[in-house]
Amino acid sequence: MRKTRMARRTFLQLTGAAAGAALLAGCGERAESAAESGTEPMVTVLMPGQSDETACVRISAALSEVTKQKLGFSVSIEQVAPTNYSAELWKRMVCQTMPDLFFLTEDQPLDVYLNQNCILPLSALLEEYPGLKALFSEQQWASRTYYRRIYAVPARAVSMYQIGFLARADWMRELGARPEKITDLDALHDLLMQVRQRRPNAEGVLPDNGQVFPFPELDPLGDTFGILTEESGTTVVNWYAADAYSRLCRTMHQWYQEGLILRNASLRDEPATDRMRLGNSFGFFARLNRDSLDCYTRACGTELTAIPLGPTIQNSSIPVESWCLPVTNSHRREALALLELLYTDASCYDLFANGDGKEEQLHPWQNLYLNASGLMPETDEQPQWVSPAYGFSFNNSAVAAKLDACRALKNSYHNGLICGYLDSEEALPEFLEKLEQAGIQEILQAKQSALDNWLNASH
Repeated sequence: MRKTRMARRTFLQLTGAAAGAALLAGCGERAESAAESGTEPMVTVLMPGQSDETACVRISAALSEVTKQKLGFSVSIEQVAPTNYSAELWKRMVCQTMPDLFFLTEDQPLDVYLNQNCILPLSALLEEYPGLKALFSEQQWASRTYYRRIYAVPARAVSMYQIGFLARADWMRELGARPEKITDLDALHDLLMQVRQRRPNAEGVLPDNGQVFPFPELDPLGDTFGILTEESGTTVVNWYAADAYSRLCRTMHQWYQEGLILRNASLRDEPATDRMRLGNSFGFFARLNRDSLDCYTRACGTELTAIPLGPTIQNSSIPVESWCLPVTNSHRREALALLELLYTDASCYDLFANGDGKEEQLHPWQNLYLNASGLMPETDEQPQWVSPAYGFSFNNSAVAAKLDACRALKNSYHNGLICGYLDSEEALPEFLEKLEQAGIQEILQAKQSALDNWLNASH
């Protein structure tokens, strides 16, 4: 009974009542479609993205030409708009019409799906694909390990990132702005004011799926409820109660009042890349790594300039995007073979990541959910901060209900605060009080205990 209540609570939290009402109505149609079979295996892939059906069919066909020859199966890729992706994925899980391979974004915690028994453990299967397993470090695999079993394949082999701002390169050139001179938020503020003076009607800072600023600290330990900062060392702290979070919210509120952030940014649920394509926006905050500039430039359809704003950080919690297999489908080995091919074959990677070179204006292919993994050349780049919890994963089953409550509060307050829409002087104390009532202290204590045990076992 407890498990049933948890499943219902989590489902309603992630999908909303409207999605729940429509859930069973679509099951019959999808089940009938899933029952159809062809003469050869077909691996179905579901991922978030803005590519329409025409683009998905085109890339699926091109990729299938390779997979049929090399692996003996074809591929069918489907993208769902990021704003609808979580609800659609849960709908298919309940209907048992899951694809063979699906993507989890950083806003879809792996543990939530794991607690609902929706994800297939991969440890044994991965031994059959040494090329895939060798692409990621022990720490990266450890961060996808629960109950001593691996449950997901990291979507990105690059585990280093830094907070930065991606700006239109042509506008930067017009202003004579040099990115190396912009090293903090104050300097970026001055640049944004210059943009506004030159283009009064332009949109300065865009939100990305309702958030202006990505998580900036050292290690969120799988979620943002109990983190490590450079100052805290191995002590788990509440980021939302930290001075750094308060200062950031105040800064964003000031920018919002000055008109530097898109109006009602916290209510905008489209990706920043979509709005950049409209041609009247300057840029957006993002986590930057070796391949992100190329990926975002393709998605925005215009040349971008990267402005790094912080140190290079390495941890196993961000980015947490992962590829997973459902417990219901049978093409398990084919799905892993497809991932291994995408991550190790340069031409297949290029096709899946960048498209086929036959881009149609109305049907472009967009993919922000893959990096080049082992295909990228080695560099001497070293992180400036390495998390002491690199490789740690938190089994949160004992505090799952409290995490559900805190996540609901985050959805109500965080976007409004970090987009500058809410005044932190008023909203932040209310947010913190409700987090305390929801049980964030118990989460911090449980995470601290688990981290201490992991650190003691690692040394």
